[in-house]
Amino acid sequence: MQNLHMLKIDDLIRLYIRNWTYCWEQSERRTTIGHYGQTNPVDYGFIMGGRRYEFFIWGKYIKKDILNTLQQYKEPFYISYFSDNPIPEAIIKDYYFIAIDYLMTANVADLHIGKPTSNLIHRIRTERKAHDVNLKLFYISKSERLKMIKPDRLADPHLRFYYLETNDGAIAASGSYSLIDELVLLDNIYTKPKYRRNGFAEILCRKMLFDAKKEGAKQSIIASSEQGRSLYKRLGYEDVQKIYIYSS
Repeated sequence: MQNLHMLKIDDLIRLYIRNWTYCWEQSERRTTIGHYGQTNPVDYGFIMGGRRYEFFIWGKYIKKDILNTLQQYKEPFYISYFSDNPIPEAIIKDYYFIAIDYLMTANVADLHIGKPTSNLIHRIRTERKAHDVNLKLFYISKSERLKMIKPDRLADPHLRFYYLETNDGAIAASGSYSLIDELVLLDNIYTKPKYRRNGFAEILCRKMLFDAKKEGAKQSIIASSEQGRSLYKRLGYEDVQKIYIYSS
């Protein structure tokens, strides 16, 4: 794979969309991605995190007629706008602002991974263990259910699922990654509230990146919240673009 730092922003965004949506596919519902210049509509095939569709849009300017066209969609959708600046209020007034994420990239060889020293991180290989992790780690809120391990995708050659347990055997965190064409994307990094601020997320990320590197990963791309951004900075990721997220 070509060095991500040498790619145009359009190509980086498309690679991110490919890897990220792959993580969220369900075996019985195929996710589809459209390609229309600097707009990539995604149909998840089901209601995911409050939306059925997501429109990934980038470019220096966004036209009002694009947003007006989206109004034809009856099911809920998100707009993820890659830009240094938000969509002007005058043309986004009919939508709700949700958050700002950050598109970040790194060469895997340059990441501060080190050799894992913890024996408390394990790859999930069986449906029984996946159900066990889901039962012990997640509550019943919709936002947490989205991060649950997907038992039906454990055999997927491009996905890996992990969990972290404490010294007393409690399951404290989980995460996953997709690895496609030497590009790794970390996703669904989750720590149970009572175990946060213990560095578990960083330990988990280092282990997953270490394993992905052994499997041939050369580049990495992620979208981080403001909360998680400092972690990825410590690991060696660099900011590429802000992502302004809106809902219908």
